Amino acid sequence: MLKYVYIMVLAWLLGGCALFSGSLNAPVPQHLPALAQAHWFQLTDMQNGRQSLLAVQALADAQGTYWRWVQTDAFGVPLARQRIDSRGWRNDGFVPPNRRASQLFAAMLALLGGETTLYPQLTAATQGQDTVYRQHNGRELWRIRALNEGEWQIHTATGDHWQVKIIEE
Repeated sequence: MLKYVYIMVLAWLLGGCALFSGSLNAPVPQHLPALAQAHWFQLTDMQNGRQSLLAVQALADAQGTYWRWVQTDAFGVPLARQRIDSRGWRNDGFVPPNRRASQLFAAMLALLGGETTLYPQLTAATQGQDTVYRQHNGRELWRIRALNEGEWQIHTATGDHWQVKIIEE
C-alpha cells in the first residue's frame, strides 16, 4: 500500500513540474540575435547580497536555434536552467520553475542582443542613466542602468534588484 502512495506522490510531483514547464511569464523576443560565444556573468542579488554565476550560450537542435541560461550558486548547484527559443521561455532540465530568473534573463537578453526592437511588445526609453522597458499598457517591466564597462544593475517590476557583471566572454 505504501508503495502506491509513493508512486502517486511522484506522479503528482512530476505532473506539477510538467504543468509549470511552459512559459515562465517573461516576454518572448521577436527573434534571437546571434551569440558567437558563451558568456559568463557574476550575479549579485542586491536584496540579500547572495552571489551566483550565470552561463549563457547559443545552441541549436532540430527545432532551431535557442539560448541556454544556467544560473548556479557558489557550489555549482543549479538555481535556474532555462532556454529561450521561438516558442518562449521554458525550463531546461529537472529544475523547479524560477520566474525571478526568467525576468532577469529576459532583461539580460535585451542587453546582450543590443537591440531595442528585440521585444516588439515593449517600448524602451532612456530616463537619466536608466533604460526603462515598458509594456504597451505603460507598466514598467525592467529598469537597466549601465554602471561600468560590462556591469549593470537590473531592477524588475517584481521588486528584484540585481547587479550583473561580465566575468568572461
